[in-house]
Amino acid sequence: MNNNFTLQKTSVMLRTILIEDELHAQSLLTQILNSYCQSVDVIDVQRKIKPSIASINLNKPDLVFMDYHLLDGNCFEILDNLSFRGFKLIFTTAHKDYALDAFRYQALDYILKPYGPQDVVDAVDRVEELQNASRLFSDFEKLLQRNNEKKISISTQKEILRIEVDEIVRVQADGSYSVLHLKSGATSMVSKTLKEIELQLCFPNFFRCHSSHLINLDHVKSYRNEDGGFIVLSGENTVPLARRRKSEFIGLIS
Repeated sequence: MNNNFTLQKTSVMLRTILIEDELHAQSLLTQILNSYCQSVDVIDVQRKIKPSIASINLNKPDLVFMDYHLLDGNCFEILDNLSFRGFKLIFTTAHKDYALDAFRYQALDYILKPYGPQDVVDAVDRVEELQNASRLFSDFEKLLQRNNEKKISISTQKEILRIEVDEIVRVQADGSYSVLHLKSGATSMVSKTLKEIELQLCFPNFFRCHSSHLINLDHVKSYRNEDGGFIVLSGENTVPLARRRKSEFIGLIS
């Protein structure tokens, strides 16, 4: 086997099932995957239709390599009888004529025998790209959901508070702690630094106006360009505005 190929970059493990009736082809594909595709974890190998259906439904793999001709029929008998279809499919066959059928079943790739390591690596690369894109989209959705939440959890020395984000007027640093100032006039000492609170309040309406102050822009009443410049918030709270943040702040409220 040619040893000039580089190993794939490791990412999320792809739980993989091989469906192949030829023992030599089973061995070759397994060897290629083990040698060049670090992200692939072969969890089962099957040769017949009914055991293949049972294995896919039970194991719910991420990826399936499937030969067209099997000992007791063809692969489409498997695909037509599955209850689980949440996997990426790669066909392996010696027959070019089945390409149209393969893509009709939404196969991600189609590898013609006799294949080499590069054919397999390229196919797995495509699966990884889709998996990574899907994961990034999922992470982005979670971020949007978090940013759309109306409440956050804040741990104080005595309890965990669920606070309406809109109720937070400002947060002030106090050494390794922070003080939350709420619309009601109440305050809470939080056992987190201002930086940690800022990361938690990653909403577009929160602005770090000073090294010691994080404010809710929805509670800004005015900016006064006197005594070095300061911001007036709800409840007549006033906070300083750092000179280097002035132009950004003015742009946000203008």
